[in-house]
Amino acid sequence: MNNYLRKLVEGQHLTEEEMYKAGLLLLSENILESEIAA
Repeated sequence: MNNYLRKLVEGQHLTEEEMYKAGLLLLSENILESEIAA
């Protein structure tokens, strides 16, 4: 688990930049998973 997601899970405050990066990481992971599944 990356640092941004760990902070979210632990309920720590994220900066806008951190939230943006965490969102991009989640998005890219979802895309990779769907590519593998296809």
